Amino acid sequence: MTNKAFLVRDGLRSGSTLVINSAGGWVGNTITEVFGGTAQTTYAIGDILFASAPNTLSKLPKGSAGQVLTMGSPLLPSWAANAGLQNLFDEFTGDTGSIVADDTNQKLIIAGGTGISTVIAGSPVTLTITNDSPNVDQNIWLNIDADSGGPVAADTTSDTFTITGGTLITTSISGDAVTINWAASLNDLSDVTITGGAGSPSLPTIGDTLFYDGAAWVNLARGTAGQVLTMGSPLVPSWAANTGVQNLFDEFVGDTGSIVADDTNQKLIIAGGAGISTAIAGSPVTLTITNDSPNVDQNIFATVTGDSGTVTADSTATNVKIAGGLNITTSATGSPQVLTVATLADIVVDSVDLGVIGTFTSSTLTTAATTQVAIGSFAIATYRSAEFTIQAVQGDNYHTTKLLAVHDDTTADSSEFGTITMPSFFGSPAVGSPANSGVQATYAVDISGGNLRLLATPKTTSSTVFKVTAQLTKV
Repeated sequence: MTNKAFLVRDGLRSGSTLVINSAGGWVGNTITEVFGGTAQTTYAIGDILFASAPNTLSKLPKGSAGQVLTMGSPLLPSWAANAGLQNLFDEFTGDTGSIVADDTNQKLIIAGGTGISTVIAGSPVTLTITNDSPNVDQNIWLNIDADSGGPVAADTTSDTFTITGGTLITTSISGDAVTINWAASLNDLSDVTITGGAGSPSLPTIGDTLFYDGAAWVNLARGTAGQVLTMGSPLVPSWAANTGVQNLFDEFVGDTGSIVADDTNQKLIIAGGAGISTAIAGSPVTLTITNDSPNVDQNIFATVTGDSGTVTADSTATNVKIAGGLNITTSATGSPQVLTVATLADIVVDSVDLGVIGTFTSSTLTTAATTQVAIGSFAIATYRSAEFTIQAVQGDNYHTTKLLAVHDDTTADSSEFGTITMPSFFGSPAVGSPANSGVQATYAVDISGGNLRLLATPKTTSSTVFKVTAQLTKV
């Protein structure tokens, strides 16, 4: 077929000619958009046509991998990075290996391994992971080793783990339990050879400790009192001073004696005494102190003192007896008991203290000789002067007199007055008067041993009773 020429009418494209050659190829001019063409003469792989203006087509070259077609500004399509989609995962990690999930072109493939298969199907999509050998057990151990003959890899489910007895050893299985029995027995540690500290065999003694040093059992000799078992350097046990324990008490103090609590070997013994017992028992430990004689009273007083004599109240068997004296009675009645002290007559006292002024005192003495004797006295450091009233009685003869006395700390002086006798006469007795009647004694004072003494010289060797009352005036 030869070239054919067609005349294009006006209004389509002025002056254009359509030519088709014998090979069927187009050899005419470019057809524009308004005539149904593209106004393009060449294309590259991946190009896209778009209207860049009214009645105008343009080519958009292909973008790069991972980009998406985006409506840009002005409102024309363009290729750009996919900023709108988030990664589903940050990272993919398997039993081995991992990869960062930073590219939307990446694929997550869940593949089966040995004995495992995976299937994805359905809507919504379901992933099924199947164990193709469900009865295949996993290995419990990587290797099995023994004192000799090992190790052997535990890499097949057909491996058998056999626990076999040896010399004096038997094994048995009952249910899920394996029992290893020793057919012999040790009488004591003397049946075992122990490596000593110097590497030579030795037998343990009392208090020794056995430890394993990584190669053999080693005999550690006992430590000294108060030491503790400490992990030393290298890491083997040894005995050392106990530097980490604080004393529980600073000092132990008893009713008698005390001791400083500065030694962890000290013991606190709480022992019972008379009528007391102690017991320690239980967990936590309880100390019980018991009064074995609960009805034994405690001493109320340290000592009991009377007008004369003192006794120490140091025994619960000691009795305090408040007894009556001259014209005094005592009684204890009721519960609680009430002690009643009663008088049968006027209360008689030997001395009455008048405070800062003086004291009233009394004394009595019986003589049977004519030698001078002291019938009364007072301390010169306490009293300066005194007025004595003296009564002397010898049979039916009565003699009373008064005597004033004073001292200057060195010398004493006196003056007698108010003398009366019965029968009433002075000097020698009248005819017919009783024997020894009249004055029964003569009186004087002196200072001796820090006291002013009232001295009497009796008239007769017959029994004469002197009774003296004194009003003493203080210094």
